[in-house]
Amino acid sequence: AAARGRLARLTTPPAGARGGGRWRSPACVMDASHTPWTNTVTFNAVLRRWPVLPSAAAAAAAPAPAALAYGGAAFVGGLEFGHAFDPVGLGYDAAGVAVPGGSLSPAARAAFTNRTACVTALYDTFTVEQLSVPGAPPVTVNGAAVLREALADAFGVAAAADAFAAALGPGGRVAAAGGSVGGTNPALAAVLTDAQLFWVATAQFWGVKWSAAGLTRYLVADAHAPGEFRVRGALSQTPAFAAAFGCPVGSTYRPAEPCIVYEGGGRGGGGGAAPPPRTGPEGGAGVAPCPA
Repeated sequence: AAARGRLARLTTPPAGARGGGRWRSPACVMDASHTPWTNTVTFNAVLRRWPVLPSAAAAAAAPAPAALAYGGAAFVGGLEFGHAFDPVGLGYDAAGVAVPGGSLSPAARAAFTNRTACVTALYDTFTVEQLSVPGAPPVTVNGAAVLREALADAFGVAAAADAFAAALGPGGRVAAAGGSVGGTNPALAAVLTDAQLFWVATAQFWGVKWSAAGLTRYLVADAHAPGEFRVRGALSQTPAFAAAFGCPVGSTYRPAEPCIVYEGGGRGGGGGAAPPPRTGPEGGAGVAPCPA
């Protein structure tokens, strides 16, 4: 009976909102969440398994490039912390107490609103080709409806990219553990640098195949953009992605004026300057081109 009780706590979602149960969703569901009124981030147990993180046994038997874990697990972790700085999270203080008018000054709030308007407009331009019919108005993502999640994605991918760049550096975790792509998979290193593999892992994490009916329901009911547009929206506005693949200024993935809401993250070699040579710590140059 005790074992059944413990299993029920892991596999049964909570009965009520705002702390009505222990967990927001079952541990076996691929999910993580940020709760502003308790200022907590929860990661479901399944996130400790591949493809998010390799098991200890798998890592010991066949070490995988660290870029895979940083592109998946670090991104998910970063985006949940990013919710503390989205339009809802900014309405609470560090103790989880709602702050009338929010935690930003009026000037900062105006600047934040102006920057997020750019993100909303960007997502409004994303056409869902699978649902669009020739001769009819295109089906597009609702930028206002997905704004909070789009901001969290941008925050999370920038934080993960910065963490991975630090880990690749001298004395970093990747360098110390030999977890570079060249050290773990030389054949893959001939195609992708560590930085490029990080971005590929980030993009593949959101790969989903939809039925037309399922995608239609998702667009109406979910606060997230479909995975394709989560990838395009976040990566196209992150200078470090453009630098890793050598994207030219003015291309889809290196706009001349990217929508950057949170300064200081994921800028590695970005901006309007020419991207640095695409070389990894093992000295090999990736040949993967900039996406169209």
